[in-house]
Amino acid sequence: MLNIFIGIPVALLAVIFGIVGLATSGSRAGDGSGTGGTGLILGLLTIVIAIGMWAWIFDAT
Repeated sequence: MLNIFIGIPVALLAVIFGIVGLATSGSRAGDGSGTGGTGLILGLLTIVIAIGMWAWIFDAT
């Protein structure tokens, strides 16, 4: 239950800030592109895992 209320919103923020970090890294000569990319990838991975866990839990009941 905690995944849906904490994990998904935080992951969405990671995706949003990751996109912003990648978009603004071009004006800073590439500074922040690694952090932005990491935030984007980990945010998307968290969303996929949370949805997969919910599907697995509710399929088992």
